[in-house]
Amino acid sequence: MKPGKSTVILMGTGLLVALSVGLFLHGLTRQDFYRRQLENRARERAELVELRRLSEDRRAALDWINAQAPDPGRLSALLRAHWPDGQRELTPRESRALGEGWTEQRYELRLDGAALDALPDFIAACAAARPPIRVRELQATATGAGSPPSVQLVLSELQRGAPP
Repeated sequence: MKPGKSTVILMGTGLLVALSVGLFLHGLTRQDFYRRQLENRARERAELVELRRLSEDRRAALDWINAQAPDPGRLSALLRAHWPDGQRELTPRESRALGEGWTEQRYELRLDGAALDALPDFIAACAAARPPIRVRELQATATGAGSPPSVQLVLSELQRGAPP
């Protein structure tokens, strides 16, 4: 038996209503998905903006530190200010890379027969330098009665650039 025209129309209308309800529910779930995606993107964007600000702050701090790079001849200038050339001997020792383009250079300083009354002022000037020149070791050896002791210091200095 062949369905009547009204039955076909009724079945078609029911199918359209069911399809419409299904598409409506699917649209609601997709809308919720896209809303969550937009919220996630907004949160990620806020995090990226904060990370960019932190990165710019750190870059500015690094640029400031690099601008404060010490003069490579400042240790020699300090030595000249405290002792004449014949009374001191400065010898470079090891150097090591510290990162971000900075190195630590170590020196050995021998003061044979030098007037040691300038030694405290020299050590204070090293400590006052920016960045400071550190006295890592100090050794004084008696040379004999009536003559000044022999003094040996190991100094370390921060320098900008790769180690030699």
